[in-house]
Amino acid sequence: MRLKGLNCYDESGRNRVGNNGYPFDGSLASVDILNGGCKKQDRSGICYYASFADQEAKLNTRCRQSQADSVVMFLTVVVLFVVLTLTYLRIKRTH
Repeated sequence: MRLKGLNCYDESGRNRVGNNGYPFDGSLASVDILNGGCKKQDRSGICYYASFADQEAKLNTRCRQSQADSVVMFLTVVVLFVVLTLTYLRIKRTH
């Protein structure tokens, strides 16, 4: 996921939505999975979690959840490979 260089714990407006509004370059709101989806309107756009002040705080929450999900997925892959290796070794030993 594209969260490198972004700080999920910085709750400043600049970190959440950047300086210039849509497309929110370099901020949490620029990440599609965090911003809740965007609609382009002429030369500007609206993103659900980035365009409304009462929703901006959810960007940090969604960012932390995404980081936690990434860790869980990584650990799942590690466990999968360990189980496959142990199964292979067990089958090899019985034959």
